[in-house]
Amino acid sequence: MKALLRWKQSYHIFLGAHHQKSQLTAKQLSSESAYRSVEPLRIDVESDESTNAAFKKITQKFNRVACLIHNAGACFDSYIGKEITARQAWNRTWDVNVSRAHAMTIASLLLLLNSQHPRLLFITGGLSSLQAASYSSNQKNVIPAAGLPKTLPFVGYWSAKAGLNMLMVEWAKALRKDGVKVWVVAPEACSPH
Repeated sequence: MKALLRWKQSYHIFLGAHHQKSQLTAKQLSSESAYRSVEPLRIDVESDESTNAAFKKITQKFNRVACLIHNAGACFDSYIGKEITARQAWNRTWDVNVSRAHAMTIASLLLLLNSQHPRLLFITGGLSSLQAASYSSNQKNVIPAAGLPKTLPFVGYWSAKAGLNMLMVEWAKALRKDGVKVWVVAPEACSPH
């Protein structure tokens, strides 16, 4: 977000979030830049009604979206056996991280295609790479001791983010001839320099 605010091009940013803190964040970010405005957009990606209302609000103000960034993420692995079953945790994790990104992309297609230089960005994670997840030298790759019980911390989340990577590949293929640039970014894999 900070990088977007440094650009000299004038534009309007909808900052989508499911909590009220986005209003304060939007106000603070707007004050940091004279070239653009940031508007909070209340959206709960687990709700079709909320998603539809958010895109309706965008459409009422603008006929296009230059860039859609999918940054919603949730991990429910820590609730397994306490509040929900493993299946429920996985289903909800995949719903928030993958299914909703897909549904929101579908909902935004007309707005994206109305843009001169449309972009679609999926935020993923470093261990969503099968190669990175296989390195035993990576401190996040915990090899459990022999025997039971086995705990697999974050396995639902990392699996969903790997699924998000595949979703990005499929959208990149589908939108290539429409001129939509599609990327996936793993923030922890980016160099700060």
